[in-house]
Amino acid sequence: MIMKTYRLVIASLIAITTMGYLPAPAQNNRNYHKEKFQVVDTTAFYLYTQTKNVVPPVGKGMYRTDLYFFSTNADSPILPLTIENLKRSYPANTAFHYALDAYFNSDRQLMAYDAYAKMYKLKYLFLQTQGSYNNF
Repeated sequence: MIMKTYRLVIASLIAITTMGYLPAPAQNNRNYHKEKFQVVDTTAFYLYTQTKNVVPPVGKGMYRTDLYFFSTNADSPILPLTIENLKRSYPANTAFHYALDAYFNSDRQLMAYDAYAKMYKLKYLFLQTQGSYNNF
């Protein structure tokens, strides 16, 4: 009887796993200060997203929105994805600072994706300026 129950439990777990009912693997998430962040991209530095309820400054109610964050490596602090925070995180890379100012008018544009290059424009700019900042 115990063996039948054990087989049934194993078969159920396999069925649940293959149908996608179990949560996403842990490697796609990072916990930081008791909050869960979903890893979006790891090229050069880490990009994260987090869905939160936001109360608008004017009006009633609340809505869900995706907020974006980054960290310089897997163990560094997670910061809000803003132009200013990126400049502070890479103070010696002045070429990257100039590229941020030239290509992005607001923080909301930082998550723009280039389908042709198959990467985020922010990551492309960072990689292009990575070797050039030593030339100044």
